[in-house]
Amino acid sequence: MAELARARLSGRAAVIGSGFGGLAVAVRLAAAGMKVTVDTAPFGTALSPGTYRGRNKLLDWLILQVLFGSVNRADRRARAAAGVLAGTGMYFDVILPDLFLQPTIPEFEYPRSDLPPQVRFIGPLVPGTGNRLPPGWWPELAAAHRRGTPIVLVTEGALATDSAELITPTVRALAGEEVFVVATTEQLELVPANRRIAAFVPFHALRPMLSVMVTNGDYGGVQRAVAAGVPLVIAGDSEEKPEIGARIAWSGEGIDLRTGRPKPARVLAAVRRVLDTPAVRTRRVELSRSMATHEGAGASLIEQLISHRTAARLAS
Repeated sequence: MAELARARLSGRAAVIGSGFGGLAVAVRLAAAGMKVTVDTAPFGTALSPGTYRGRNKLLDWLILQVLFGSVNRADRRARAAAGVLAGTGMYFDVILPDLFLQPTIPEFEYPRSDLPPQVRFIGPLVPGTGNRLPPGWWPELAAAHRRGTPIVLVTEGALATDSAELITPTVRALAGEEVFVVATTEQLELVPANRRIAAFVPFHALRPMLSVMVTNGDYGGVQRAVAAGVPLVIAGDSEEKPEIGARIAWSGEGIDLRTGRPKPARVLAAVRRVLDTPAVRTRRVELSRSMATHEGAGASLIEQLISHRTAARLAS
């Protein structure tokens, strides 16, 4: 902490990964989250925004003074020892970076009247396609897609990987449906005729065929699904997943089941609703188009910042 604070004071650049609701990239010293705001409840509560500023202030105070009180006091002591401003807020919002890049779009984040101007939205972070071959059953998948059969992907993130929590209930729920289910797991015992499994599937090749993605809320996967125009059913209750689920529901991108262990009947009802609701289809197109307009903006924003700072130094 002291080394990063001194980097801030000396003008040395630091690029640090962090974020609210997932990964963000900051140039120079990054905060470990976003500043507390009166427009939303504290991050982690998974409460939707609204005109509840009194509620938000009360929850902010409880988290600041009670839940993270000792952490905040320790943080201020560390900042004082490093010779930087201690501040009075949460440990992650005292020093904001010069540029805070959030890998999503404004439509997927709650509006904030006090959003710092250095926060910019850059669309999804898209990994390389790699050279791994698709599973051997890929021709069956392609044939089902050509016939007009809805393709449903059920997948988990990197941390919550117990297939009994989401993948098994989803496979059971859709076993009798006229859909083709792709499950990314190797732990499944149930083998209905309409299901294929693999530890890995190339998402860049699968996404044009998808009708629905059922997920426990991995942030990167969610953003890539939004970019691809794939509606979502989310069931996650660990890490930041409840916050991601709340944003999926709020933005109109899909349905949040508000649990990490849904019953098959709830999964089935949610998938049917997504498939049968025109408003969901319309909204996914709108969000996908917004993603396309923001994608790739991060590199140019960083280059602009470096260029401006370099010019300022040369002129001084």
